[in-house]
Amino acid sequence: MTKVTDILVPIMAVVYVLTVLILILVNFTRIPWFFYVVFTQAFKQEAVFGSDFGVALIQGVMRGLMSNEAGHWRLP
Repeated sequence: MTKVTDILVPIMAVVYVLTVLILILVNFTRIPWFFYVVFTQAFKQEAVFGSDFGVALIQGVMRGLMSNEAGHWRLP
């Protein structure tokens, strides 16, 4: 099985890099617009609220998953 992946992984890496380069070349005129949108939209109030909400949600899920039953009592 490792002989197959030894051949497949480098091919996949080359295909990935070529795909990214082709996409950059095809959309070359949109690169300045992309950076403009990223830097102007990233610091708006909606983006900050969304990130705060996401962090709170993730922290709540992690706390729920890692909690144990210490302090809980059960009826006999």
